Amino acid sequence: MGPWSWTLLPGRPWEASADNGAQSRDFGGMLSSVAGLEKDANKLTAMDWSLKATTEQKGPGGSPPRPPHWLSPFPSPLPLQMLWLLVLTLPCLGGSVPVTSDPGPETELVGIVGGHDASNGAWPWQVGLWVFDPTKNQWGLICGGSLIHPQWVLTAAHCIPGRNPVPQHFKVQLGRVRPSLNGSVRVARIIRHPEYRLKEGARQPRDYQPTGLEVTRRVGVLGDSQGQRVVLEPAACDWTPPQARRLTGLLLTEPLRPRHLQEVEVPIVADEICRQRYGKVITDDMLCAGSRGRDACTGDSGGPLVCKWRNIWFQMLWLLLLSLPGLGASVPLFPGPCSGRQPSGSVGAHNAPAGRWPWLVSVRRYNKELELWQHLCGGSLIHHQWVLTAAHCTQREDVEAYGLRVQVGRLRLYDRDTLTNVTEIVRHPKFNQSLSAEGGADVALLKLEAPVALSEHLSLVPLPPAWLKVPERKMCWVSGWGDSSLGAPLPPPYQLQEVMVPIVGNRVCNQRYQNFSNNTGQIIKEDMLCAGSEGQDSCQGDSGGPLVCSWKCTWVQVGIVSWGYICGHRDFPGVYARVMSYISWIRKYVPPPPGS
Repeated sequence: MGPWSWTLLPGRPWEASADNGAQSRDFGGMLSSVAGLEKDANKLTAMDWSLKATTEQKGPGGSPPRPPHWLSPFPSPLPLQMLWLLVLTLPCLGGSVPVTSDPGPETELVGIVGGHDASNGAWPWQVGLWVFDPTKNQWGLICGGSLIHPQWVLTAAHCIPGRNPVPQHFKVQLGRVRPSLNGSVRVARIIRHPEYRLKEGARQPRDYQPTGLEVTRRVGVLGDSQGQRVVLEPAACDWTPPQARRLTGLLLTEPLRPRHLQEVEVPIVADEICRQRYGKVITDDMLCAGSRGRDACTGDSGGPLVCKWRNIWFQMLWLLLLSLPGLGASVPLFPGPCSGRQPSGSVGAHNAPAGRWPWLVSVRRYNKELELWQHLCGGSLIHHQWVLTAAHCTQREDVEAYGLRVQVGRLRLYDRDTLTNVTEIVRHPKFNQSLSAEGGADVALLKLEAPVALSEHLSLVPLPPAWLKVPERKMCWVSGWGDSSLGAPLPPPYQLQEVMVPIVGNRVCNQRYQNFSNNTGQIIKEDMLCAGSEGQDSCQGDSGGPLVCSWKCTWVQVGIVSWGYICGHRDFPGVYARVMSYISWIRKYVPPPPGS
């Protein structure tokens, strides 16, 4: 038994994500804006069911044309074209959402960011889309949507899983600001846009498409308490930035407890700025919106973006709501912690794209034989001048501060190295060198010779509050340059690897390690955290690197790669130092970043 320096095993990536507000279960929800007679004050508002939200506002207008040809099955008395809001969210939360009791103080908020509770009747076309899970024999709230006709609902195609979904497994909630199946209506027919690509969720530009749901009975509208329909956007509308729209959606709390419909007002972001951030994924039929603390996020998918024109709310066409790193206060999310769907199946490691994990660093030690500063461990930049890593990476007798260097902001090892000197190593006082990582307190800080300059590819990873609890089965991410499997070093060009791993509860993890070692004592200590499954793990060479999870729609580092028995084995999850246990110790040396 000994400490790992873990790596990831080949597999498939997460979907792109949205930050700044609508979170991964406001799918299908709406984004809207108020259009007044004034020439300014155009704003967006998002709606979702939850605990938090933002503001309301006004905006511009346009005039109506024909609906798109694929919408011909929808009998609509209003010949208007629609504008789709698809909120890209990461698989922070998989499966459907059971409605349970109120959450405690240590819950994770997921949903509209910067929003506030919507009043009764404010967004009467907002619907909640529920799905039946036969394996659990329960209904769960998965997405939002909008009522566009007494018998038709518009939502996001990626909200409807499977190639041949069963309409009877879906219900629509109408006219309520809190999640409830009371008075819900069953779905009779599902029509996906013909250009929607099922594959592995919404990932390519053509994958972001709408879906129509026909309900089993007509719904009373315009004055009925059940709900009112939203008008589809006039094609002539030109929403030139910086206008604002209204967005609504579902905000959830960890562990998946919906509360109250939320709304938020978000500014339109110019296409050229959005494309600078997201590249070719932003096509001509998409629109970006969001700013600091005001956005859609996990759970808002499928919801509407609406604008008010001549006192009528119009739902807009092809809206892709994305958070722009640099516009918001949160960390750039690549993939964002809030996305559309949870991938299924075993996921091993794969190449990480540039800028994906901008806080990851390579800790180096000089190899005299190779005459090379060789990769020793991973680490994370938590301050301009401080790196967080594993204590066992620094426990060798020949490892002193002057014998270490740090490489920041690089995707590949040994690629145009510009190493930074380390001037101080601070190990946790409870780290026991004889027990190494398995003794716990496997935490160390490295002070850099000079502060590093942050950039698009180099930023700080946020640390969580000390009270944060990471629930079992939550999907998190680990990255590094370690072995691709036990004894199989990462080959040239030594590209950074990433893998998504499920959290394993300490009790279960301890039991598995006890069964193997015949040790009846506590192997997995309170300051440790386990994550991984068969083919999903870190490995030798990843030690010291960060395990990050989504919390309040941003990434936070919850673990430090520490040790394990066999990489990627189903019975031996990777073991990590639990960062929450050491927040107060870290803050003795490292001040929190301004504004945190």
